Amino acid sequence: MKRILIILLTMMLSSLSSMGQRLAADPKKDRHEQNSLISCPDSNHPHMIDLGLPSGTLWQCCNEGASKPEDNGCYYRFGQVPTAPSQDQIEELLNNSVYIWTTFHGVSGGLFTGKNGNSIFLPAVGSIIYGALNNVGAEGIYWSSTTYNTKNAYELDFNLYFARWDNRKGGLNPRDRWLSVRPVR
Repeated sequence: MKRILIILLTMMLSSLSSMGQRLAADPKKDRHEQNSLISCPDSNHPHMIDLGLPSGTLWQCCNEGASKPEDNGCYYRFGQVPTAPSQDQIEELLNNSVYIWTTFHGVSGGLFTGKNGNSIFLPAVGSIIYGALNNVGAEGIYWSSTTYNTKNAYELDFNLYFARWDNRKGGLNPRDRWLSVRPVR
């Protein structure tokens, strides 16, 4: 019985491991492909990128405070950046783009490609909690401009396995944390 349990556990772990490998992007392939997929017309950043979203919302190619798409930029408390996307704009992005976890210029993050073929890269910036930088390179957490209640606000949250906008799964963040912002217009 013990041997069967060990075999089953080994098979499950092997299956999970191979699933993670299928979800992960090939870094060598991605670096080459993603260089041409980021939809900036030139290297004079930032640019507003049209992803073909139904509302016409344009997403900036860089985080607030960054000079390149792969830079983290600055971290802000909730409400410090007026151009943060609303909950509806983030939901629209998730519903009208293809998301993949990838590497761009050696930086892990999410590539969101609109139905018109244009793309934006959001680096996995993590967050600052109690003065400590957390999950950089493993998770992208970005403020929205939408409050949930007096202590919480919505955010965009993504990693290797998912990109989400769902308050039932933890899409909330105490407003005294410091997160990055990807501006919209």
